[in-house]
Amino acid sequence: MAGLAGLAAHRRWIYAGGLLVIGGVRFTPLAGPASIGAITLVIAIMGLTYAGEHVADGGAVRTLPLLVGLAGVAVGSAVALTGRAVGLVFVAGGLLFLRRAGAGASRRSSDGDAGGETT
Repeated sequence: MAGLAGLAAHRRWIYAGGLLVIGGVRFTPLAGPASIGAITLVIAIMGLTYAGEHVADGGAVRTLPLLVGLAGVAVGSAVALTGRAVGLVFVAGGLLFLRRAGAGASRRSSDGDAGGETT
């Protein structure tokens, strides 16, 4: 997960560049599939950067929910950009998975008292 921490170190540039790419692609006459591919890639990189911020702050990230969440957000964004509202359902589900990727790992990596049992 060292790569995620590296992304977090450059997060402002990544987020600003991502927004510029998204804005630039949306307001230029770039071909449909190429623009959707570019936006999907940028959103996936921004999602990885978000996970990197969590890791850099001392949190842990569960890999499978992270990957499913990134896929949901990226694919859902691509579908929503084609004009189909069902893509927003994928985005929402992906965001829930991303939240679970960080929250579940943080709860498990705390002091092990997730069960509430005392000895």
